[in-house]
Amino acid sequence: MNRLAFGLLLLIAAPALAAEPTPPLGTKITDFTLKHATDGSNWNFAQNTRNAKAIVVVFPSTACPVSLAYIPKLIELEKKYRTDNVQFLAVYSHDYDDAESIAAQAKEFKITYPLLKDADLAVADKFHVDRVPTAFVLDAARTVRYQGRIDDQFSVGVHKAKATTRELGNAIDAILSKGPTSRFPKPKPAAAASPAKSPSETPAHSTPTANTSPASCRPSACSATATAKRVRSRSIPTSPPKAGPA
Repeated sequence: MNRLAFGLLLLIAAPALAAEPTPPLGTKITDFTLKHATDGSNWNFAQNTRNAKAIVVVFPSTACPVSLAYIPKLIELEKKYRTDNVQFLAVYSHDYDDAESIAAQAKEFKITYPLLKDADLAVADKFHVDRVPTAFVLDAARTVRYQGRIDDQFSVGVHKAKATTRELGNAIDAILSKGPTSRFPKPKPAAAASPAKSPSETPAHSTPTANTSPASCRPSACSATATAKRVRSRSIPTSPPKAGPA
């Protein structure tokens, strides 16, 4: 094949390649065990989701203002879908997230769903997480059907009085209704991102309270939580990628 023909082939194939879903959409998540950040006990993924009709996995950070702003909404959603056998869990993979700070937020907000510490980033790697907060919705077979933001209410520099979208809720509803895959919301970028920094590079902070405005917290805490290899091998975008067509 000559160079011109090969170039034309790439141009034709480009739209199809661009349309490929971002990992791990369509991927079945394998088993893992993490420790409860609140009491240090083990929490096994397969065992604790065996009867779930849908599974919501959120990757937040205790120091991220956007993650903080979404805690009340996640508590509300967990209560709403609890009787539908939807399992919620939060996985903390960021360096800032020590057990003490996670337990403090659990107590302050009265969070009842599991808060797990991903100390070696192994679970963040399974989900290809590169920014926080990011939400994933899995079906009963533990296959990822949605990844992206919770809704459009909060992001760095944005604090709306009310959300105008509900991507996470729509994804849960689509699984519970067993509707066609076309009903799943198209992935939207996670709420925020900024360069990953070690705690020594960032000023000391106190745990934000329920009344803290997202704009007043440190946006740098909404940083990437990819595996250590990925963090060291590439720079992290300072802003979310552009959203695809709605």
